[in-house]
Amino acid sequence: MYHSIKKKDLQALLDSLNQSHQCVGPVVSEQTLKYSSISKLSQLPLGYSDQQQPGKYQLHYNSQSHYYFSISTGAQGVKPWLFKPEQKLWSVNKQKGSIEFNEAISEQKPLAIIGLRACDLAALKLQDQHFLQQQYIDPYYAQYRENLFIVAVNCHRSVDTCFCASTGDGPEVKNTYDLLLTELEQDFIIQSGSEAGRKVLETLSSQIPLNAVTAAQEQEKQQGLDKASQQLRRLPDRPVAQLLSHRLNHQQWDQIAQRCLSCGNCTMVCPSCFCHKEYDEPTLDLSGSTHIRQWDSCFTAEHSYIAGFHFRKETRQHYRQWLTHKFAFWHEQYGRSGCTGCGRCISWCPVGIDVTEELEILCQEPSCHVD
Repeated sequence: MYHSIKKKDLQALLDSLNQSHQCVGPVVSEQTLKYSSISKLSQLPLGYSDQQQPGKYQLHYNSQSHYYFSISTGAQGVKPWLFKPEQKLWSVNKQKGSIEFNEAISEQKPLAIIGLRACDLAALKLQDQHFLQQQYIDPYYAQYRENLFIVAVNCHRSVDTCFCASTGDGPEVKNTYDLLLTELEQDFIIQSGSEAGRKVLETLSSQIPLNAVTAAQEQEKQQGLDKASQQLRRLPDRPVAQLLSHRLNHQQWDQIAQRCLSCGNCTMVCPSCFCHKEYDEPTLDLSGSTHIRQWDSCFTAEHSYIAGFHFRKETRQHYRQWLTHKFAFWHEQYGRSGCTGCGRCISWCPVGIDVTEELEILCQEPSCHVD
């Protein structure tokens, strides 16, 4: 059921969620948007919007703006809160001549995240597929994910690097949420998408007015979604997965390698990438150690090191691995592309490499050079 609430009444939602959850939302920090713990409405980025282009990210402030959620995305979404950049998996200690293993799982307060967009929710579903497969459930991810409460937000604008409309993942939120907000100039439209969300709305109804949505508000909502759907970039309107897997020797890989720094920024900001490495960190007295999982990237030399041999030494091979895995081979693993069109890899690439432009060249028909 749809309702509308006044913007000031969003504080009541924060108060309600903070009683049982660690509430996390978008805040302006270090000239970008970060998800941090929040308790007050004033911590949200009222009046801020973003400009994103290849290799460029910039925030703008307008004191006359009434919008809290005009920034499309920051460098990170929900991923660091569930698939931690660094995660202690277990510890090992010597105990009177024996060795004792202890898992690092501890009790965590349930998490509530406010402000997730459609592209990040689509990426969350991919992360769920990877970490929560029935036979290989990751207990650390599962612990954070189990009690996650999601307050999603529909987009009412896009930036130059967005292309979620062509991946089919946005800008409208369709599923994977407990509550959904659509921001209007003066109000929010709020709706539930789960039993947990319905209960929160029921609690809110005794604290703040939940008004019926008017035809004018519905029209304003649709106008915002229509505006956000008008995006400059899109994926090639061709069978990218099939074409890309036959372009492994295309000359464009060399052109990309001349620009790419192999820095791995694209993989670090990608909301669906899950590459990692594991290592042991011994104590100073060597009486024990901690086994740690840490984010990694297919752009690093270590990632392709097996049995004393680097099987991907060159930058062209690093970028080719990432792009073909993301847009071709994920279909075999997860039934879809690994890209949800958020555009972060374009904005946060130091040299402004645009995946949509590179895919257009690589997937041209008739092919100019194939295997």
